[in-house]
Amino acid sequence: MLAFRVLVASSSVAVAAAGAGSLRGLASQPLAEKPENPRQQCTCLSKGDMCGEAGVPCCGGMTCELDQGNQTGRCVRASWQSQRAGLQAEWSTLCADLAVQAAWNAAIEGLSMNVQVSNNPTSEASNPWVGTVCPHMGSLFDKWLTFLPSSSNGLEYIEKLNYFVRNNPAGIFFLNRLESKAGGREEFCPQVLDWTTRWLAARMDYMDSPESTRLIPDWVKYVNDNTTSPLSDYDVPDPSCRTPTCGFTSFNQWFSRELKDNNQGPNPPRPITDKDDDSILVAPADSEINFILSSITLKTQLPVKTRSLDVRSLLGDSQFAEHFDRGTAISCVLMPNNYHRFHSPVTGSLVESRLVDGFYFGISDGKTWFNKGNTGDSDMEFSTFEDFQRAVYIYKTEGHGFVAQISVGLAEVSSVNPFIRPSDNRSTWVGVPGSDGYQGPLATTKGDQVGYFRYGGSLNILIFEPGVLSSVSVLMGQRLGRMSAPAVLA
Repeated sequence: MLAFRVLVASSSVAVAAAGAGSLRGLASQPLAEKPENPRQQCTCLSKGDMCGEAGVPCCGGMTCELDQGNQTGRCVRASWQSQRAGLQAEWSTLCADLAVQAAWNAAIEGLSMNVQVSNNPTSEASNPWVGTVCPHMGSLFDKWLTFLPSSSNGLEYIEKLNYFVRNNPAGIFFLNRLESKAGGREEFCPQVLDWTTRWLAARMDYMDSPESTRLIPDWVKYVNDNTTSPLSDYDVPDPSCRTPTCGFTSFNQWFSRELKDNNQGPNPPRPITDKDDDSILVAPADSEINFILSSITLKTQLPVKTRSLDVRSLLGDSQFAEHFDRGTAISCVLMPNNYHRFHSPVTGSLVESRLVDGFYFGISDGKTWFNKGNTGDSDMEFSTFEDFQRAVYIYKTEGHGFVAQISVGLAEVSSVNPFIRPSDNRSTWVGVPGSDGYQGPLATTKGDQVGYFRYGGSLNILIFEPGVLSSVSVLMGQRLGRMSAPAVLA
Protein backbone atom coordinates (compact mmCIF):
# COMPACT_ATOMS: atom_id res chain seq x y z
CA MET A 1 0.00 0.00 0.00
CA LEU A 2 1.35 3.41 -0.91
CA ALA A 3 2.73 5.63 1.81
CA PHE A 4 1.46 9.15 2.16
CA ARG A 5 2.90 12.29 3.73
CA VAL A 6 0.65 13.77 6.37
CA LEU A 7 1.64 17.33 5.54
CA VAL A 8 2.02 18.38 1.94
CA ALA A 9 4.13 21.22 0.58
CA SER A 10 1.55 23.95 1.01
CA SER A 11 1.45 23.20 4.74
CA SER A 12 5.18 23.53 5.29
CA VAL A 13 4.99 27.21 6.29
CA ALA A 14 2.61 26.40 9.13
CA VAL A 15 4.86 23.58 10.30
CA ALA A 16 7.87 25.85 10.32
CA ALA A 17 5.91 28.49 12.23
CA ALA A 18 5.07 25.89 14.85
CA GLY A 19 8.76 25.61 15.69
CA ALA A 20 9.36 22.29 17.43
CA GLY A 21 5.74 21.68 16.58
CA SER A 22 2.78 20.19 18.36
CA LEU A 23 2.12 17.62 15.66
CA ARG A 24 3.48 14.09 15.49
CA GLY A 25 3.63 12.17 12.21
CA LEU A 26 5.30 14.62 9.82
CA ALA A 27 7.31 11.88 8.10
CA SER A 28 5.88 9.49 5.55
CA GLN A 29 3.77 6.87 7.31
CA PRO A 30 2.37 3.79 5.56
CA LEU A 31 -1.34 3.41 6.15
CA ALA A 32 -0.78 -0.27 6.83
CA GLU A 33 1.22 0.57 9.97
CA LYS A 34 -1.40 0.63 12.71
CA PRO A 35 -0.76 1.19 16.41
CA GLU A 36 -1.39 -1.83 18.62
CA ASN A 37 -4.30 0.06 20.18
CA PRO A 38 -5.79 2.38 17.54
CA ARG A 39 -7.81 4.27 20.13
CA GLN A 40 -5.03 5.30 22.49
CA GLN A 41 -6.45 8.21 24.46
CA CYS A 42 -5.07 11.39 25.92
CA THR A 43 -4.95 11.54 29.69
CA CYS A 44 -7.94 13.22 31.31
CA LEU A 45 -9.05 14.22 34.79
CA SER A 46 -11.53 12.13 36.77
CA LYS A 47 -14.41 13.27 38.92
CA GLY A 48 -13.13 15.31 41.87
CA ASP A 49 -9.70 15.95 40.34
CA MET A 50 -8.39 19.51 40.43
CA CYS A 51 -8.76 21.19 37.04
CA GLY A 52 -8.35 24.54 35.36
CA GLU A 53 -4.67 24.28 34.52
CA ALA A 54 -3.87 24.39 30.81
CA GLY A 55 -3.44 21.13 28.95
CA VAL A 56 -5.49 18.34 30.54
CA PRO A 57 -9.32 18.43 30.33
CA CYS A 58 -11.87 16.60 32.45
CA CYS A 59 -12.91 13.19 31.14
CA GLY A 60 -16.07 12.69 29.10
CA GLY A 61 -19.35 13.59 30.78
CA MET A 62 -17.72 16.19 33.04
CA THR A 63 -16.67 19.81 33.06
CA CYS A 64 -14.40 21.88 35.25
CA GLU A 65 -16.36 23.75 37.93
CA LEU A 66 -14.14 26.63 38.99
CA ASP A 67 -13.98 27.75 42.58
CA GLN A 68 -15.38 31.23 43.07
CA GLY A 69 -12.71 33.83 42.38
CA ASN A 70 -10.14 31.20 41.32
CA GLN A 71 -8.83 29.85 38.03
CA THR A 72 -8.91 26.27 39.34
CA GLY A 73 -11.66 23.97 40.50
CA ARG A 74 -12.84 20.34 40.41
CA CYS A 75 -14.11 18.05 37.66
CA VAL A 76 -17.82 17.42 38.19
CA ARG A 77 -20.52 15.48 36.36
CA ALA A 78 -22.19 17.92 33.98
CA SER A 79 -25.33 18.31 31.90
CA TRP A 80 -25.06 17.86 28.16
CA GLN A 81 -25.53 21.62 27.82
CA SER A 82 -22.47 22.37 29.98
CA GLN A 83 -20.42 19.73 28.17
CA ARG A 84 -21.45 21.29 24.86
CA ALA A 85 -20.13 24.72 25.88
CA GLY A 86 -16.84 23.24 27.04
CA LEU A 87 -16.42 21.27 23.82
CA GLN A 88 -16.94 24.38 21.71
CA ALA A 89 -14.17 26.20 23.61
CA GLU A 90 -11.82 23.22 23.34
CA TRP A 91 -12.35 22.90 19.58
CA SER A 92 -11.43 26.56 19.17
CA THR A 93 -8.21 25.89 21.08
CA LEU A 94 -7.39 22.95 18.82
CA CYS A 95 -8.02 24.95 15.66
CA ALA A 96 -5.79 27.78 16.89
CA ASP A 97 -2.77 25.47 17.01
CA LEU A 98 -0.58 26.03 13.93
CA ALA A 99 0.38 22.41 13.46
CA VAL A 100 -3.23 21.23 13.78
CA GLN A 101 -4.10 23.84 11.17
CA ALA A 102 -1.42 22.34 8.93
CA ALA A 103 -2.89 18.84 9.34
CA TRP A 104 -6.33 20.29 8.56
CA ASN A 105 -4.99 21.89 5.40
CA ALA A 106 -3.52 18.56 4.31
CA ALA A 107 -6.90 16.90 4.85
CA ILE A 108 -8.67 19.58 2.81
CA GLU A 109 -6.14 19.20 0.01
CA GLY A 110 -6.84 15.44 -0.05
CA LEU A 111 -10.57 15.87 -0.66
CA SER A 112 -12.40 14.76 -3.77
CA MET A 113 -13.82 17.85 -5.41
CA ASN A 114 -17.17 16.13 -6.02
CA VAL A 115 -19.06 13.45 -4.10
CA GLN A 116 -21.90 11.07 -4.83
CA VAL A 117 -24.97 12.02 -2.77
CA SER A 118 -27.36 9.26 -1.67
CA ASN A 119 -30.52 10.56 -3.30
CA ASN A 120 -32.82 8.58 -5.54
CA PRO A 121 -31.42 8.82 -8.13
CA THR A 122 -27.90 9.31 -6.87
CA SER A 123 -26.38 12.59 -7.92
CA GLU A 124 -22.99 14.23 -7.95
CA ALA A 125 -22.45 17.41 -5.99
CA SER A 126 -19.59 19.63 -4.95
CA ASN A 127 -17.88 18.37 -1.81
CA PRO A 128 -19.11 20.75 0.94
CA TRP A 129 -15.78 20.47 2.81
CA VAL A 130 -13.72 21.96 -0.02
CA GLY A 131 -12.33 25.33 1.03
CA THR A 132 -13.49 25.09 4.65
CA VAL A 133 -11.49 25.93 7.76
CA CYS A 134 -11.07 23.96 10.98
CA PRO A 135 -13.88 25.74 12.95
CA HIS A 136 -16.37 24.46 10.34
CA MET A 137 -15.99 20.92 11.68
CA GLY A 138 -16.64 22.14 15.23
CA SER A 139 -19.86 23.78 14.01
CA LEU A 140 -20.97 20.56 12.33
CA PHE A 141 -20.39 18.52 15.49
CA ASP A 142 -22.21 21.16 17.53
CA LYS A 143 -25.34 20.88 15.35
CA TRP A 144 -25.01 17.10 15.27
CA LEU A 145 -25.00 16.90 19.08
CA THR A 146 -28.75 17.65 19.26
CA PHE A 147 -29.77 16.04 15.96
CA LEU A 148 -32.81 13.76 16.33
CA PRO A 149 -33.16 11.03 13.71
CA SER A 150 -36.47 10.51 11.97
CA SER A 151 -37.65 7.35 10.25
CA SER A 152 -36.61 8.86 6.91
CA ASN A 153 -33.44 10.68 7.97
CA GLY A 154 -31.14 8.93 10.38
CA LEU A 155 -27.78 9.28 8.66
CA GLU A 156 -27.64 12.97 7.72
CA TYR A 157 -24.62 13.99 9.77
CA ILE A 158 -22.85 10.65 9.43
CA GLU A 159 -22.95 11.14 5.67
CA LYS A 160 -21.88 14.79 5.90
CA LEU A 161 -18.81 13.83 7.91
CA ASN A 162 -18.16 10.97 5.50
CA TYR A 163 -17.56 13.44 2.67
CA PHE A 164 -14.52 14.61 4.68
CA VAL A 165 -12.92 11.15 4.92
CA ARG A 166 -14.21 9.53 1.73
CA ASN A 167 -11.16 8.12 -0.06
CA ASN A 168 -9.12 10.69 1.86
CA PRO A 169 -6.35 9.14 4.03
CA ALA A 170 -5.34 12.57 5.34
CA GLY A 171 -8.92 13.17 6.52
CA ILE A 172 -9.03 9.85 8.35
CA PHE A 173 -5.63 10.64 9.84
CA PHE A 174 -6.84 14.03 11.08
CA LEU A 175 -9.81 12.48 12.90
CA ASN A 176 -8.26 9.31 14.26
CA ARG A 177 -4.45 9.28 14.33
CA LEU A 178 -3.24 12.88 14.53
CA GLU A 179 -1.17 13.37 17.70
CA SER A 180 -0.75 16.94 18.90
CA LYS A 181 -0.14 18.94 22.06
CA ALA A 182 -2.31 21.99 21.56
CA GLY A 183 -3.56 24.12 24.43
CA GLY A 184 -0.54 23.65 26.66
CA ARG A 185 -0.30 19.86 26.67
CA GLU A 186 3.16 18.64 27.63
CA GLU A 187 3.04 15.35 25.69
CA PHE A 188 1.77 14.27 22.30
CA CYS A 189 -1.58 12.52 22.22
CA PRO A 190 -4.50 12.11 19.71
CA GLN A 191 -6.35 15.26 20.78
CA VAL A 192 -8.88 15.33 17.93
CA LEU A 193 -9.83 11.69 18.56
CA ASP A 194 -9.97 12.43 22.28
CA TRP A 195 -12.27 15.40 21.62
CA THR A 196 -14.64 13.22 19.57
CA THR A 197 -14.86 10.66 22.39
CA ARG A 198 -15.88 13.40 24.82
CA TRP A 199 -18.31 14.77 22.21
CA LEU A 200 -19.83 11.28 22.06
CA ALA A 201 -20.30 11.34 25.84
CA ALA A 202 -22.22 14.63 25.54
CA ARG A 203 -24.20 13.28 22.59
CA MET A 204 -25.17 10.17 24.57
CA ASP A 205 -26.21 12.32 27.53
CA TYR A 206 -28.43 14.34 25.20
CA MET A 207 -29.94 11.17 23.73
CA ASP A 208 -30.60 9.97 27.31
CA SER A 209 -32.32 13.24 28.23
CA PRO A 210 -36.01 14.28 28.16
CA GLU A 211 -35.10 16.82 25.44
CA SER A 212 -34.55 13.93 23.03
CA THR A 213 -38.15 12.63 23.05
CA ARG A 214 -39.63 15.09 20.54
CA LEU A 215 -39.81 12.68 17.59
CA ILE A 216 -40.80 9.53 19.49
CA PRO A 217 -44.54 10.00 18.64
CA ASP A 218 -43.58 9.96 14.94
CA TRP A 219 -41.51 6.83 15.48
CA VAL A 220 -44.41 5.10 17.25
CA LYS A 221 -46.65 5.84 14.27
CA TYR A 222 -43.98 4.65 11.85
CA VAL A 223 -43.42 1.36 13.69
CA ASN A 224 -47.16 0.67 13.84
CA ASP A 225 -47.97 1.69 10.26
CA ASN A 226 -44.87 0.91 8.23
CA THR A 227 -43.18 -2.15 9.71
CA THR A 228 -44.10 -5.79 10.31
CA SER A 229 -43.21 -5.40 14.00
CA PRO A 230 -45.72 -3.07 15.72
CA LEU A 231 -45.28 -1.50 19.13
CA SER A 232 -47.13 -4.41 20.73
CA ASP A 233 -44.04 -6.58 20.05
CA TYR A 234 -42.04 -4.59 22.60
CA ASP A 235 -41.88 -3.87 26.31
CA VAL A 236 -43.41 -0.39 26.49
CA PRO A 237 -43.44 1.76 29.68
CA ASP A 238 -47.02 2.90 28.94
CA PRO A 239 -48.62 0.27 26.65
CA SER A 240 -51.87 2.24 26.46
CA CYS A 241 -49.88 5.29 25.20
CA ARG A 242 -51.71 7.77 27.42
CA THR A 243 -48.83 10.14 26.59
CA PRO A 244 -47.53 10.75 23.03
CA THR A 245 -44.20 9.07 23.86
CA CYS A 246 -45.91 5.96 25.32
CA GLY A 247 -43.89 6.44 28.49
CA PHE A 248 -40.44 6.50 26.89
CA THR A 249 -38.40 9.22 28.60
CA SER A 250 -35.49 9.51 26.12
CA PHE A 251 -34.66 8.62 22.55
CA ASN A 252 -32.12 6.01 23.66
CA GLN A 253 -34.73 4.30 25.82
CA TRP A 254 -36.93 4.07 22.72
CA PHE A 255 -34.08 3.06 20.44
CA SER A 256 -32.83 0.22 22.66
CA ARG A 257 -36.33 -1.02 23.59
CA GLU A 258 -36.59 -4.72 24.37
CA LEU A 259 -38.83 -7.32 22.82
CA LYS A 260 -41.81 -8.19 25.01
CA ASP A 261 -40.79 -10.53 27.85
CA ASN A 262 -37.28 -10.68 26.34
CA ASN A 263 -38.76 -12.79 23.52
CA GLN A 264 -39.65 -15.60 25.93
CA GLY A 265 -42.97 -17.32 26.57
CA PRO A 266 -45.45 -19.23 24.39
CA ASN A 267 -45.95 -16.49 21.76
CA PRO A 268 -42.65 -14.58 21.37
CA PRO A 269 -42.63 -11.70 18.85
CA ARG A 270 -39.57 -13.26 17.17
CA PRO A 271 -40.13 -17.06 17.15
CA ILE A 272 -36.80 -18.90 16.99
CA THR A 273 -36.70 -21.37 14.08
CA ASP A 274 -36.07 -25.02 15.05
CA LYS A 275 -34.83 -24.07 18.50
CA ASP A 276 -33.97 -27.69 19.35
CA ASP A 277 -32.02 -28.32 16.13
CA ASP A 278 -28.52 -27.01 16.76
CA SER A 279 -27.61 -27.26 13.08
CA ILE A 280 -30.04 -24.44 12.17
CA LEU A 281 -28.44 -20.99 12.19
CA VAL A 282 -30.69 -18.02 13.02
CA ALA A 283 -30.33 -14.28 12.36
CA PRO A 284 -28.65 -12.43 15.25
CA ALA A 285 -30.76 -9.29 14.76
CA ASP A 286 -33.43 -7.60 12.66
CA SER A 287 -31.14 -6.95 9.72
CA GLU A 288 -30.34 -7.17 6.03
CA ILE A 289 -27.87 -9.76 4.81
CA ASN A 290 -25.74 -7.84 2.36
CA PHE A 291 -22.44 -9.68 2.30
CA ILE A 292 -21.50 -13.36 2.14
CA LEU A 293 -17.86 -14.27 1.63
CA SER A 294 -16.25 -17.70 1.58
CA SER A 295 -12.64 -18.77 1.98
CA ILE A 296 -11.61 -15.85 4.18
CA THR A 297 -8.02 -15.65 5.40
CA LEU A 298 -6.28 -14.53 8.55
CA LYS A 299 -4.38 -11.80 6.71
CA THR A 300 -5.92 -9.12 4.55
CA GLN A 301 -5.18 -9.53 0.84
CA LEU A 302 -6.36 -7.19 -1.87
CA PRO A 303 -5.77 -8.92 -5.21
CA VAL A 304 -7.81 -7.77 -8.19
CA LYS A 305 -11.45 -8.94 -8.14
CA THR A 306 -10.96 -10.67 -4.78
CA ARG A 307 -12.03 -9.59 -1.30
CA SER A 308 -10.99 -10.95 2.08
CA LEU A 309 -11.26 -10.07 5.74
CA ASP A 310 -8.42 -9.78 8.20
CA VAL A 311 -10.05 -12.13 10.69
CA ARG A 312 -7.29 -11.81 13.25
CA SER A 313 -7.63 -8.02 13.42
CA LEU A 314 -11.41 -8.12 13.27
CA LEU A 315 -11.43 -10.46 16.29
CA GLY A 316 -9.00 -8.31 18.27
CA ASP A 317 -6.22 -10.91 18.01
CA SER A 318 -8.39 -13.57 19.64
CA GLN A 319 -6.65 -16.83 20.48
CA PHE A 320 -9.46 -18.57 18.55
CA ALA A 321 -8.83 -16.72 15.27
CA GLU A 322 -6.93 -19.63 13.70
CA HIS A 323 -10.12 -21.70 13.63
CA PHE A 324 -11.66 -19.39 11.02
CA ASP A 325 -8.91 -19.54 8.40
CA ARG A 326 -10.55 -20.38 5.04
CA GLY A 327 -13.99 -20.09 6.64
CA THR A 328 -17.12 -18.11 5.73
CA ALA A 329 -18.29 -14.63 6.77
CA ILE A 330 -21.81 -13.16 6.64
CA SER A 331 -22.67 -9.50 7.29
CA CYS A 332 -26.04 -8.67 8.88
CA VAL A 333 -26.62 -4.91 8.77
CA LEU A 334 -28.98 -2.94 11.04
CA MET A 335 -30.38 0.42 10.01
CA PRO A 336 -31.58 3.19 12.35
CA ASN A 337 -35.23 2.05 12.17
CA ASN A 338 -34.42 -1.53 13.25
CA TYR A 339 -34.78 -3.18 16.65
CA HIS A 340 -31.26 -2.69 18.01
CA ARG A 341 -30.64 -5.58 20.36
CA PHE A 342 -28.70 -8.57 19.08
CA HIS A 343 -28.90 -12.23 19.96
CA SER A 344 -26.97 -15.48 19.79
CA PRO A 345 -27.22 -17.09 16.33
CA VAL A 346 -26.26 -20.55 17.66
CA THR A 347 -26.56 -22.78 20.70
CA GLY A 348 -23.32 -23.39 22.58
CA SER A 349 -21.06 -21.71 25.12
CA LEU A 350 -19.57 -18.22 25.02
CA VAL A 351 -15.89 -18.94 25.62
CA GLU A 352 -14.66 -15.42 24.85
CA SER A 353 -16.55 -12.12 24.63
CA ARG A 354 -15.37 -8.56 25.16
CA LEU A 355 -15.25 -5.00 23.86
CA VAL A 356 -12.48 -4.15 21.40
CA ASP A 357 -11.74 -0.43 21.46
CA GLY A 358 -11.53 1.24 18.08
CA PHE A 359 -12.30 4.31 16.04
CA TYR A 360 -15.71 5.92 15.63
CA PHE A 361 -15.54 7.95 12.43
CA GLY A 362 -14.06 7.31 9.00
CA ILE A 363 -15.76 4.91 6.55
CA SER A 364 -13.39 5.51 3.66
CA ASP A 365 -15.55 3.65 1.13
CA GLY A 366 -18.56 5.81 1.90
CA LYS A 367 -19.75 6.08 -1.72
CA THR A 368 -20.59 2.36 -1.67
CA TRP A 369 -21.88 2.37 1.90
CA PHE A 370 -24.31 5.27 1.45
CA ASN A 371 -25.27 4.60 -2.19
CA LYS A 372 -29.01 5.30 -2.59
CA GLY A 373 -29.26 5.31 1.20
CA ASN A 374 -28.79 1.54 1.43
CA THR A 375 -26.41 -0.47 3.59
CA GLY A 376 -23.56 -1.24 1.25
CA ASP A 377 -23.38 -3.37 -1.86
CA SER A 378 -21.73 -6.78 -2.17
CA ASP A 379 -18.50 -5.16 -3.37
CA MET A 380 -18.11 -3.25 -0.10
CA GLU A 381 -14.66 -3.82 1.37
CA PHE A 382 -15.62 -4.92 4.88
CA SER A 383 -12.07 -4.87 6.18
CA THR A 384 -12.83 -1.17 6.77
CA PHE A 385 -14.50 -2.29 10.03
CA GLU A 386 -11.36 -3.89 11.51
CA ASP A 387 -10.59 -0.63 13.36
CA PHE A 388 -14.09 0.30 14.52
CA GLN A 389 -15.44 0.05 18.04
CA ARG A 390 -16.85 -3.47 18.32
CA ALA A 391 -17.73 -6.35 20.62
CA VAL A 392 -16.40 -9.84 19.88
CA TYR A 393 -18.26 -13.03 20.83
CA ILE A 394 -16.78 -16.52 20.31
CA TYR A 395 -19.19 -19.45 20.69
CA LYS A 396 -18.11 -23.08 21.04
CA THR A 397 -20.82 -25.33 19.62
CA GLU A 398 -21.36 -29.05 20.14
CA GLY A 399 -20.97 -30.23 16.57
CA HIS A 400 -20.23 -27.19 14.40
CA GLY A 401 -16.96 -25.85 15.74
CA PHE A 402 -16.41 -22.29 16.82
CA VAL A 403 -18.64 -19.45 15.60
CA ALA A 404 -17.64 -15.79 15.88
CA GLN A 405 -19.99 -12.81 16.11
CA ILE A 406 -18.56 -9.30 15.74
CA SER A 407 -21.01 -6.55 16.68
CA VAL A 408 -19.72 -3.31 15.17
CA GLY A 409 -20.73 0.20 16.22
CA LEU A 410 -20.43 2.67 13.35
CA ALA A 411 -19.90 6.42 13.65
CA GLU A 412 -21.81 7.68 16.69
CA VAL A 413 -22.84 4.13 17.61
CA SER A 414 -19.89 3.90 19.97
CA SER A 415 -22.08 2.36 22.63
CA VAL A 416 -21.90 -1.41 22.19
CA ASN A 417 -23.21 -2.94 25.39
CA PRO A 418 -23.43 -6.41 26.98
CA PHE A 419 -26.68 -7.94 28.20
CA ILE A 420 -26.97 -8.68 31.93
CA ARG A 421 -28.97 -11.88 32.33
CA PRO A 422 -31.77 -11.46 34.91
CA SER A 423 -31.62 -15.16 35.82
CA ASP A 424 -28.10 -15.07 37.29
CA ASN A 425 -26.97 -11.42 36.90
CA ARG A 426 -24.13 -12.53 34.62
CA SER A 427 -22.81 -10.32 31.86
CA THR A 428 -22.58 -11.73 28.35
CA TRP A 429 -19.03 -10.34 28.21
CA VAL A 430 -17.12 -13.18 29.87
CA GLY A 431 -13.63 -11.88 29.06
CA VAL A 432 -10.63 -13.69 27.57
CA PRO A 433 -9.56 -17.19 28.68
CA GLY A 434 -6.40 -17.03 30.76
CA SER A 435 -6.74 -13.33 31.57
CA ASP A 436 -7.50 -11.70 34.90
CA GLY A 437 -11.22 -11.41 35.50
CA TYR A 438 -12.23 -14.18 33.10
CA GLN A 439 -15.72 -15.30 34.11
CA GLY A 440 -15.62 -18.71 32.47
CA PRO A 441 -17.81 -20.08 29.64
CA LEU A 442 -21.45 -18.99 29.51
CA ALA A 443 -24.03 -21.40 28.14
CA THR A 444 -26.28 -19.82 25.50
CA THR A 445 -29.22 -20.98 23.44
CA LYS A 446 -29.80 -19.52 19.97
CA GLY A 447 -32.03 -16.50 20.26
CA ASP A 448 -30.68 -15.51 23.70
CA GLN A 449 -29.96 -11.79 23.94
CA VAL A 450 -26.22 -11.04 24.13
CA GLY A 451 -26.05 -7.24 23.74
CA TYR A 452 -27.45 -4.02 22.32
CA PHE A 453 -26.52 -0.82 20.50
CA ARG A 454 -27.59 2.72 21.17
CA TYR A 455 -28.53 5.12 18.39
CA GLY A 456 -27.18 4.71 14.87
CA GLY A 457 -26.47 2.20 12.12
CA SER A 458 -24.61 -0.96 13.06
CA LEU A 459 -23.92 -4.50 11.94
CA ASN A 460 -23.14 -8.03 13.07
CA ILE A 461 -20.59 -10.09 11.16
CA LEU A 462 -20.80 -13.87 11.66
CA ILE A 463 -17.76 -16.05 10.90
CA PHE A 464 -17.69 -19.84 10.64
CA GLU A 465 -15.03 -22.52 10.38
CA PRO A 466 -14.35 -24.01 6.93
CA GLY A 467 -17.12 -26.28 5.65
CA VAL A 468 -19.64 -25.35 8.34
CA LEU A 469 -21.85 -22.96 6.33
CA SER A 470 -21.64 -22.63 2.56
CA SER A 471 -24.81 -20.65 1.82
CA VAL A 472 -27.95 -19.07 3.22
CA SER A 473 -30.93 -21.29 2.40
CA VAL A 474 -34.66 -20.66 2.78
CA LEU A 475 -37.85 -22.64 2.17
CA MET A 476 -40.49 -21.74 -0.39
CA GLY A 477 -42.82 -19.03 0.84
CA GLN A 478 -40.46 -17.67 3.51
CA ARG A 479 -39.60 -14.00 3.68
CA LEU A 480 -36.56 -12.83 1.71
CA GLY A 481 -36.99 -9.12 2.34
CA ARG A 482 -39.18 -6.06 1.82
CA MET A 483 -39.32 -4.51 -1.65
CA SER A 484 -39.35 -0.78 -2.43
CA ALA A 485 -40.26 1.23 -5.50
CA PRO A 486 -37.79 0.97 -8.40
CA ALA A 487 -34.79 3.27 -8.20
CA VAL A 488 -34.54 6.10 -10.68
CA LEU A 489 -31.19 5.55 -12.37
CA ALA A 490 -29.03 8.58 -13.00
